[in-house]
Amino acid sequence: MPKPLTLADNYKEAQKNIASLFAKDGAPITLTYQEALARGIRNNFDYRIKLVNNALQAGQLQVAKFTMFPDLKTTSSLYTRNNFYATSGVTDTGSPTDVLNATPKTLRSLREGFTWNILDLGMGYVRAKQQGHRVLIAEEESRKQLQLLAQDIRIAYWKAYSAQKLLREAGELQVILQKTDKNMQAAIADNLIPKEDILKFRNALLSGDRQLVQLSHKLDKALIDLKHLLKLPLDNPITLKKPPASISRVQNLEHINFKKLDTISLIMRPELHSQKYMEKIAALGIKAAIIQAIPGITANQGWNYNSNKFLINKIWIDKSIDLSWSLLNLVSLPTAMDGARTQVKYEEMKSMALTLAVMTQTRYATSQYVNLAKEYAIANKQAENAEALYKLSKNRNLASMASKQQVVYSKLQSMIAKMDRDLILADLSTALGELYLSAGFDVLPLDAYNQPMNETIKYISKNFDMQNKRNFSDYVNYTYDNIIKQFPAKHPTKAEKTVKTATKIVVNKKPSTAKNTHDKRVYTLQIFGSYNSNDVAKRKNTLLKTNKNVYAGCAKFKGRDWYVLTYGTYTSPSKARSSLHDLPKSYQNKEAFVRNTNEIKWDHCEPTQSKLMTAFKQTFKRNVAVKLIKDYQYYAKSAYHKIVDAWVA
Repeated sequence: MPKPLTLADNYKEAQKNIASLFAKDGAPITLTYQEALARGIRNNFDYRIKLVNNALQAGQLQVAKFTMFPDLKTTSSLYTRNNFYATSGVTDTGSPTDVLNATPKTLRSLREGFTWNILDLGMGYVRAKQQGHRVLIAEEESRKQLQLLAQDIRIAYWKAYSAQKLLREAGELQVILQKTDKNMQAAIADNLIPKEDILKFRNALLSGDRQLVQLSHKLDKALIDLKHLLKLPLDNPITLKKPPASISRVQNLEHINFKKLDTISLIMRPELHSQKYMEKIAALGIKAAIIQAIPGITANQGWNYNSNKFLINKIWIDKSIDLSWSLLNLVSLPTAMDGARTQVKYEEMKSMALTLAVMTQTRYATSQYVNLAKEYAIANKQAENAEALYKLSKNRNLASMASKQQVVYSKLQSMIAKMDRDLILADLSTALGELYLSAGFDVLPLDAYNQPMNETIKYISKNFDMQNKRNFSDYVNYTYDNIIKQFPAKHPTKAEKTVKTATKIVVNKKPSTAKNTHDKRVYTLQIFGSYNSNDVAKRKNTLLKTNKNVYAGCAKFKGRDWYVLTYGTYTSPSKARSSLHDLPKSYQNKEAFVRNTNEIKWDHCEPTQSKLMTAFKQTFKRNVAVKLIKDYQYYAKSAYHKIVDAWVA
């Protein structure tokens, strides 16, 4: 019968958990923003759970690898009975013989052998590949959790610091408000003093006092959130130092290049990486469905021993090959294939939806930051104006030109304006963090969990120094340029050059004066002709170095494509013949003759080996595309590591 935990057991467990939570790390009295991030990496439970999941998935990968190897088994048995196992011989006619077979009452046997199923080998390979992708997914999820942790700490720290800074000044004001409220109550009790103005003034003071109470609540909540993220004692007081200037500096992002930002986001975002791995897992599911439907071949071999003293050979080696085929798996193969293909399409649709969501997030984060920057500019002017009014009222009070109540009221309005400005600045800092988050930027080093605290703080400080020197737009341009550099410049191969040369005649420029040939007859001098398009192309390229009036085209000659090289354009045959002496020297002694430009095709001239070249070009482009895809997979995997290192340096 199970026994429930007693009250004493629960109390001991609670005391043990509390003691273990804060046993290792001492609670700091003051905390900088960089120290908060560093402590968050080492102590935050959500992030540590993701790291444990990484180790778990890696362990499952090692287990999956072992399923591909032969299964080695050692079996032994001890068999006994109360009498002898004996049999007597019988002839074909049923007559007994004198032959008697028997075995001892007790038998001991041992077998050492291995079994290797080819089907298990194939399935083990596929499962290991799938588990390998799950390990990579776990790593990307840890990276995403680290980015979210940095953003949560940024929000909590900035709000807590803003409220902490204002409350120092608000404490003095609350003392003045309490004294003023007592004076207001006394004035209200006096029947000789008009009540309307006093009540209006008191209402304004109470409204301001209420906002100060709300600010105090935000401070408490932000500090509790920060202590939770950093695993700090919840009841210990803490003082926050000023955050880095980079997270509060207002930037102009109205002209950001979204094409570059999209490229960075779609390459560096961990969610997209995880989704691509899910697509690969789904694609491997198709192979798994096919492998399950094929016959299974099992190879067995083992060493055997038996203690039966009547055996001639007590030790022997056996071998066997077994063939098995599940007809049910074969019949269900079409259904399994359809399910696997549907899973692939499902993952592809998720990838497209996630791509759109990422692009939308970058626009939303940019729009939010731009609008908050405009709002902050207005709030800053309001705070400056309210502070100027307070100083004016204070000076007028010293000159006996304004009442003390006016000074208190203007001071309260100045405090409220500063409060609004700092809260907007906190939101602005949060929006900037969302921008870096939408671009997949790693504020924290991925391996910081295993690094000393001082090294992590130095890295974070260096990161924010970089942000302070460059705007987010500069980061986008710099990172985009580094991504492009990761892809090596492609030099044309010999085959590509051949394709380019062979297709020069296909897209040919018509002679400039040969326009509107329906209204005006235009003539040219044909200086060369051949069935080989490459000969014409080579001659044309040679002549174009010294003369720009050379054109190439094609016509029909004896039912075949005839490629021609022409010189000049003229309005009449006589003008064309009179220009024979203007031909290039190497062609003056050859038989050039006048042709009408309408007889030559200038825009739709195909090479002699058109079908062959078309097939060649398609094959070439396909091979280039496959190579580019493989290069992209390789560089996208390591791009952000190199980019961040170069960016920080």
